[in-house]
Amino acid sequence: MKLLKLIVLGASGPYPGSDDLPSILVVYGRNTLLLDAGEGVQHRIKKSGYSVAKVRIVLISHLHGDHVLGLLPLLQSRSLGGCRDKIYIIGPPGIREFIEDNLRILKFEPLYDIIINEVLSQELVIDNVRIYSFPVKHVLPTLAYVVNIDSIKLTYVTDTRPLSVFPDAAARPDVLIHDSTFAFDMKDKAEEYGHSTSVDAAEAARNLGAKLLLLYHISPRYKERSQLLYEARRFFSNAYIAEQYMKVVIIKRSARL
Repeated sequence: MKLLKLIVLGASGPYPGSDDLPSILVVYGRNTLLLDAGEGVQHRIKKSGYSVAKVRIVLISHLHGDHVLGLLPLLQSRSLGGCRDKIYIIGPPGIREFIEDNLRILKFEPLYDIIINEVLSQELVIDNVRIYSFPVKHVLPTLAYVVNIDSIKLTYVTDTRPLSVFPDAAARPDVLIHDSTFAFDMKDKAEEYGHSTSVDAAEAARNLGAKLLLLYHISPRYKERSQLLYEARRFFSNAYIAEQYMKVVIIKRSARL
């Protein structure tokens, strides 16, 4: 039986002092994969009961601070803990400079190899993990990712205006994680800032043939998020709000909370 586990380490838009910044841990076998690395992510991994030493792959969507400022502390924590296993980091152009400049400034030499891939539209295979990246429509170069592990597919689309067309590789995911920063009545604001609404996310899930939708990167202005969930479920019934430390277990081709 093939089993995959998603743990939402953070799912909010940025705000001062937040510990809920975007990061999702994907647990497969004895290793883990990280989708984005919001500030403090190494502490949230530990709080979830997992080790930073087991993070094998990190996929960075873009270089806004709420998605990347936890990356260097994560790399340091792995090394300080004695980890010698290499790590793969995939991200948009600029991710290599970001990592190498920070390592140089901090005078930090990790105990392990860091393998960096700058990509736009590309397919990579690392161990038994097949990763496909494609660009989306944010205010700076931003990637979405399709992750295939043991016939289970995740499509991760954060920080983007609505997409009219998706690549075939993104279709029919077991779980779609999609930017839902604003409710529908703030659609103009979403467009201005390069984001999507909960309705946009639901329409993407319906068009892609997703099995499960997680509404993600919700603005902290929404203390009560029921409006976003109600709007999304009008178009896609199997939608849920991504809440911090929520776990999603995927067994073969079915997903359950």
